[in-house]
Amino acid sequence: KSEMKMLESVPQLLRLATVVVAAERVLALGLPPALLRREPQLLTYPADCIEGGLNFLITMMMSTKELVVPACRDTPKLLIGAVDGYIQEQFVQRALSDASEATLNTNKRIAANVANAYRAVKNVGTNE
Repeated sequence: KSEMKMLESVPQLLRLATVVVAAERVLALGLPPALLRREPQLLTYPADCIEGGLNFLITMMMSTKELVVPACRDTPKLLIGAVDGYIQEQFVQRALSDASEATLNTNKRIAANVANAYRAVKNVGTNE
C-alpha cells in the first residue's frame, strides 16, 4: 500500500533505472530507506544531484556530514531543499561560465579588430 501511495504521489518512479541509482546514492550517503518512503521525490533527482545537494547543505550549514545526515534524516524536506539549491547553483555556475566565455570571445574579437585597424593605419602611414 505504501508503495502505491508513493507511485501515486510521484509517478516518475516508474523510470526504474534512474530510481534505483538515486536510491542507492541516498542509502550510500548513510540515509535510511524510510527517508525514501517519506519523501519519494528524492528518487526523481539524478544521483549526482543528491550527493551534490548533501555537500551543498554541508557548506551552507558550515558543518560536517556527521551532523548534516541526521538533520536530513529527521527533516527530509531539508535534503530536498538542498538538492534544489545545488541544482540552482549549478545552473548559475554554468550561466556565469557561458557569460564569461562569451565576454572573452568578444574581447578577443575587439582586440583583433583594433590590431587590424592599427596595422592598416600604420601601413597607410608607411606607404605614403
